[in-house]
Amino acid sequence: MISAVNRFLLIILLVFSAPVSAFNQDDLERLKTTGRCADCDLWDANLTTLNLRGANLGGAFLEQANFRGADLSQADLHGATLFRADLTEANLSGADLSGADLRWAALNDANLIGSDLSQADLHGAVLKEVDLIKTNLAGANLIKANLIEANLANTNLGGLNLSGANLWGANLWAANLNSVNLSAANLRDTNLSGARLKKANLSDSNLLGTLLLGADLTDATISENDLDQTFLCLTTLPDGTVSDCELDGKSLFGKLLMWLNLTEANLSGADLRGTNLGGANLTGSDLSGADLMKANLNSVNLTGANLGGAHLSWADLGGANLNGADLSGANLTFTHLNDADLTGADITGATLYEANFCNTTMPDGTINNSGC
Repeated sequence: MISAVNRFLLIILLVFSAPVSAFNQDDLERLKTTGRCADCDLWDANLTTLNLRGANLGGAFLEQANFRGADLSQADLHGATLFRADLTEANLSGADLSGADLRWAALNDANLIGSDLSQADLHGAVLKEVDLIKTNLAGANLIKANLIEANLANTNLGGLNLSGANLWGANLWAANLNSVNLSAANLRDTNLSGARLKKANLSDSNLLGTLLLGADLTDATISENDLDQTFLCLTTLPDGTVSDCELDGKSLFGKLLMWLNLTEANLSGADLRGTNLGGANLTGSDLSGADLMKANLNSVNLTGANLGGAHLSWADLGGANLNGADLSGANLTFTHLNDADLTGADITGATLYEANFCNTTMPDGTINNSGC
């Protein structure tokens, strides 16, 4: 009896220890030689660093496949199963991923610019620091997606489900988030300035340090306590009223705040180093003592603004309107002032060492072309 049992166990051991291919080897060879493998089985296949540009993998079974560093630009992956696939550092620019199953897939540092992710299932997918500008996300599922520091500026996310998503430090400047579900999402330090959030659900979200400058929250679901943790500036609140703008001493270091209406904003002593304010309206704003070193202030309207004692070294004020602005005691060392209009501005005691002037209208109305 014992020997019979041993023989049985030996057979079982041999069966389960025999090498098993997780994918179809013929399918893999076909992909490598022809670049066409629609509906094929490549589960758990190692496809790292392969050149699969323009490949046809529509409907393919690619669960847990390793595409790390692969070139999948312009590839057809519509309807493909990429559950838990590793697409880290893969080039997916222009790829068709519409309707693909990307649940819990790793897309860290992947290039998704211009890709089609419409109707894709990205539940739990890791998209940390990924640039999603010009990406089609219509109808995509982003529940619990990891979008830490992702770039979603000016992206259309209207009506999508991002409940439980991690958007810590993400850039959602001017994004369309109307009717989006952001319940229980992590929006800590997220830039939502200029975003449209009409009827958005922000219940139970982490909004600590969230930037909502110029955002529209009309009819959004958000508690007053949560709003108190955010940075508001001429923000349209859920009841339709507009907030004031008291950001004195706040840090907006390196943020994207282009084209915002920040009229009469209080930004005195604020940290705006490297901040992009290009095209913004800062008419009558208080920027006294603010640190604007290397800030982009190109074409900004600073009419009547108070910049007394501000640090503007290396800042770009090209084409800026500084009519009647107070620049007394400001540091304008190496500042770019080409095409700027300083008519009537007060530059008493300002440091202008190596400031660049070209077609610059000076306070007395004369044109300074010394730097042309």
